[in-house]
Amino acid sequence: MDLFYEESGQKIGPIKITDIKPNLIDRDTLVWHKDLDNWIKADTLPELTKHFNSIPPPLPSKKELVIKAKYDKEYDKESEATSLGVFIVIISIALYFLRKKVFSDEEHQIYFLIFAPLLALGCAIYASKTAKELNRNQGGWFMLTLFLPSIALIILGQLHKLKERRVSDFERELDRINKEDEN
Repeated sequence: MDLFYEESGQKIGPIKITDIKPNLIDRDTLVWHKDLDNWIKADTLPELTKHFNSIPPPLPSKKELVIKAKYDKEYDKESEATSLGVFIVIISIALYFLRKKVFSDEEHQIYFLIFAPLLALGCAIYASKTAKELNRNQGGWFMLTLFLPSIALIILGQLHKLKERRVSDFERELDRINKEDEN
């Protein structure tokens, strides 16, 4: 079958379908043959189905490759960490408003002075374990959670898991190219 195709606003052809090379036309190229009333997109022509099945999809941009390589999108976010952070915020607000009733005498204040650092330490240990699961810096998240437990836990719970740091040569090269592009 002889086929005509459009290139840069010009009609090219006739050409046999068997002579079409992989990069000669794409899916959006307008084509026509004698059995058609009008020009149509090449991907709607059944005779070209085999041709388009053999063409790989377009390459993703460098940025898309880095994002896909960097994060494990299959891993669910740590909703427990977020929930714990929100819970700490709510408890903190409640304690602020109830402080005169709850901490009216010195004995209760001493319990609070012992309990608060233990709670912060427990949250920091939890954050460190969660950071390890997400392939993040454990020490940094531990320290941040010691001082700002609710904020750190909420943020940590919203992060995507980083892929393992066993980086392929391809990913190393991509990182190098991206750093050059940024400079």
